[in-house]
Order: sequence, then C-alpha cells, then structure tokens
Amino acid sequence: MNKFARYSFIALAAFQTIFYACKSDFPSAPTTISGILTDSNNIPVQGIEVRFAGIRNKGLSGITVFEEFVLTDNEGKYRLTKTVPNATDFASCQPTSDNINAFFLIRNGRLHHITAPLVIEPKDYGTAITRNFILKRLP
Repeated sequence: MNKFARYSFIALAAFQTIFYACKSDFPSAPTTISGILTDSNNIPVQGIEVRFAGIRNKGLSGITVFEEFVLTDNEGKYRLTKTVPNATDFASCQPTSDNINAFFLIRNGRLHHITAPLVIEPKDYGTAITRNFILKRLP
C-alpha cells in the first residue's frame, strides 16, 4: 500500500469513528403513527394504503432501511408501529397516491396538500404520533 493510500485509509477510518460515535442512539421504544383518513365530507375512507418508512442517505438516492404498510379500516383508521433502527437517517409517513386522489393534512387550522412524504423528526422517534388525512378526488 502506498503512502497516500495508507493516509487516506487512516483519515477515512478516523472520520467514520468520530461520525458514528457522535450519532446518538434512537429510542428502543417503538414509534407509533396513527390517525383517521376521511373524505372532504368527513366520511371515513376504507382501503387506503398508508406507508411508514425509514431511509438511510447514500449517494444521490437513499436506501430503504424499513418499510411498513397498512390499509385504513372501515372507520378510516390506521396504525403503524415500528422501532426505528439506528441506521435510519430520516423516517416518513404518507398515504400512497393512485393519481385519482389528492391527500391533505390540516395544520394550524389550514388545509395543506401533501406532495411528498411527511418527515418524522428524530426527536419524535419512540413516541405516539397522530396524523389525520383528508382525501379529495382529483378533477
């Protein structure tokens, strides 16, 4: 091994040691995401898939660390529970779209169109989170 390669390897090993030593462990308690999905008339919607996933950043795209799916029941309710692994860089939750429906979330009394997965902050891992969604048919 030449001198440059040896020093590069040592620098990389030192960086990884410092990076992983500084990365805090996530709670061992599971994260629970639950809620109700209704239509614009506040009627529960059954059979909509909701996804809870964790991603690890790698290159230009991420690697899925975990992925959980559930369908809303006849009352529009869903519940997903997972202990977020330490290898997760971010977790998210989202109803899956079928290009016929649009999903919204009420935040601060206003309706917000969901165009990307809703990120779950690491400080919220190991807690119970409620996310209620509203489905609207696209014109």
